Amino acid sequence: MFIATKDEGVIPYVLTQILAIKSSVHKIGLMVMESHALECLLDPDEDGKVEAERMEHIIHMILQFSK
Repeated sequence: MFIATKDEGVIPYVLTQILAIKSSVHKIGLMVMESHALECLLDPDEDGKVEAERMEHIIHMILQFSK
């Protein structure tokens, strides 16, 4: 936790930077998740179907990431 100093302008700046980092990390997570989901969906089995287990994996991944 940050302790307020005589220069109160530092705290809002630091919090803004933390929010920017958080947003960037979230966007990177979405990009990784999208890439993984596409890889799973675009690699069907011999019959041209996507396995139910893969679909469940993708849904679980999306639900975990969205929390």
